[in-house]
Amino acid sequence: MEEKIEIIENWNGEPTKVLRSKGNKLAVIDYMDNLIIPSKSIWPHFDILKKIYESNHEKDFDNSEIKRELGFYCDLQSLRSEDAITWSVFGTLNYFSKEKKIKFIRSLFKHLNLEYEVSDCLISLWTKILHPDTKKLGGPELDFLIISDNIVLLGESKWRSKISEKQGKNKDKDQIRLRLDFKKEHAEKIFKGKDCCVFLIVKDELTVDKFREIYKTEIYDNDKKNKKKCLVIRSWETICRELEHPLRDEIIRYYEWKKRNG
Repeated sequence: MEEKIEIIENWNGEPTKVLRSKGNKLAVIDYMDNLIIPSKSIWPHFDILKKIYESNHEKDFDNSEIKRELGFYCDLQSLRSEDAITWSVFGTLNYFSKEKKIKFIRSLFKHLNLEYEVSDCLISLWTKILHPDTKKLGGPELDFLIISDNIVLLGESKWRSKISEKQGKNKDKDQIRLRLDFKKEHAEKIFKGKDCCVFLIVKDELTVDKFREIYKTEIYDNDKKNKKKCLVIRSWETICRELEHPLRDEIIRYYEWKKRNG
């Protein structure tokens, strides 16, 4: 039986058309309704173009209306999408001034207890890096990448999905350890001496505690004289609520909306 289109309110109280999958998961008809898009923006941003393609989950919907806008179903339409919140928090920064981006990054570093000065930064989403085992193409996709004066953050975003396992040349690593291997083996040479840290963002504080236990031996390096952080883990709630983002109020509402519906 074909599912009917429903109307829900988005994070700004505006009516938004959604459909439910066979598994009762909500998705918007128009992928743009699932993203924060700063006003007067040139759209789409080139990072968003990396994520506009037909999803393997299209078969989960009975109603062809789910394909109305693009001609196919895209994962950015799902309210469970971690890419949607990654864009809304980090991608939107590229539409703001250098000063506002730096203000956000400084508040992020303070929150992560990373003592680095910031006078400039680059932010990119869904950047492919070399495979740390083979040094060839086919390496991890970084959900977000922040390059500042003195440190690089290799970002991995999670919402409801699990950490992928059986990765690496011998299928004996997970997503996080593969990124840590890149940091250890290649980052210093590629980023010319900058420090590097893997940054994992998960859904809530309970999940933060769980992953801190799993990766407790990887959080710091093994140099006792110059102990540095290799891995930091935070929740989306703290990132959305506590940092000095130029769209902070909207992002807080967006997070609450996503938590209720995703």
